[in-house]
Amino acid sequence: MPATPEVKPGTASPSNQTNTILPGTGLGLKPIEAPALPISAAKEAQLKELLGKYKADQITPVEYQKQRAEILAQP
Repeated sequence: MPATPEVKPGTASPSNQTNTILPGTGLGLKPIEAPALPISAAKEAQLKELLGKYKADQITPVEYQKQRAEILAQP
């Protein structure tokens, strides 16, 4: 029988190590930033609160979409 190497939990091996260096940073490239949203800070806060309720399963997807549309329709 061929011997298999013993691997201990939590031990890093070359196959399960994650590379924390972002691609392109060695070339001097900077990460792309998303453009600013074309909505006010108040609307953005309302949308974040609404999204939190949706993620916590406090509202249904239909309710989320309806309330989101109402927030975005406000002047």
